[in-house]
Amino acid sequence: NQEREEAHQLNQQLQMKLAGYFQRRANKDVHQEWSASGQHEYEKHLQALTDLKLQLRSASESAQRQAEELEMQAQEK
Repeated sequence: NQEREEAHQLNQQLQMKLAGYFQRRANKDVHQEWSASGQHEYEKHLQALTDLKLQLRSASESAQRQAEELEMQAQEK
């Protein structure tokens, strides 16, 4: 009877250890998933900012050329 009680207690301890292991593993997996998702979002937004910067540079250069052309036209008149 005492052996049975010891086996039962050992069984409970092992089940608790397993439950803790699986809980930590699940938390770790969720954290890694969030980290990967966050990295993807960061890269997506960084690319959008880079694209906008290029568009701004292009628009600025175009506006500068137009201003120079208008200035030349005004001087010709």
